Amino acid sequence: VLISSIIAAIAIPSYRQYAISARIPEATSQLTFYRFKMEQYYQDNQTYRRNSVCGIVLTNTENFNYTCVTPIDGQTYLITAKGNNVNGMNAFTYTINETGRATTTALPATWGTVPRDCWIVKANKGCTQ
Repeated sequence: VLISSIIAAIAIPSYRQYAISARIPEATSQLTFYRFKMEQYYQDNQTYRRNSVCGIVLTNTENFNYTCVTPIDGQTYLITAKGNNVNGMNAFTYTINETGRATTTALPATWGTVPRDCWIVKANKGCTQ
């Protein structure tokens, strides 16, 4: 029983960190896809804005909610992926803008400091770009 308890005390936190890291590409790949779609929209319309919102429709995923902000002139945008509470991702926020600037704006305190001009995808590791 003692050996099982020790193994569980080590394995469970490691597995949780692994599971969280495995969910992050959902956000980074969606942000990259949305940036691509926004650039297509801009090529067709010479603006990133449609009516009072961004030119494309964003769809939330299992672990992240997406928002897009563009000023009235429609020449810039910021797309944000904010983690939700479903799988404990609520401490994570990533962004991308029209220049391709990828930023991590929120992380768990044990993962490092923010903001960072990159996407942090593993605890206490450097940038992915």
